[in-house]
Amino acid sequence: MERTSKEITLPVSKYKIQVYDYYLRGDRVAIERIMTDSVEMTGEGKISSVKTSYRYDMEDEAVVRAIASIKSDVGAEIVVSVESIRALSEEDYEFLKTKLPKQDEKKSTTKPSEDISVKPQKSGE
Repeated sequence: MERTSKEITLPVSKYKIQVYDYYLRGDRVAIERIMTDSVEMTGEGKISSVKTSYRYDMEDEAVVRAIASIKSDVGAEIVVSVESIRALSEEDYEFLKTKLPKQDEKKSTTKPSEDISVKPQKSGE
């Protein structure tokens, strides 16, 4: 079964990109694995180090896995890779991120937790 996609044109480079309409389960697992692999634990189960760039790595992986193809403004095929994504202008990259497949928050097991710092706390009576 072939995934459906849509074509977008980046504002700065004018690249034509085919973006999938949805992620596969394997894509989500690979993207989330970057976060879990960035943490190293000791034998006692304590965190010994965290690779702090994991968030950027996850974003780049999500973009790469959402792209079916990239064509330059003259029609030449560009290899879909982290390197080609990081070579985009910031404006192109941010535009492309807005066109990625959305995850259904009702089904998500990875949605961000609520920020309780902005909720009023009940005072003790």
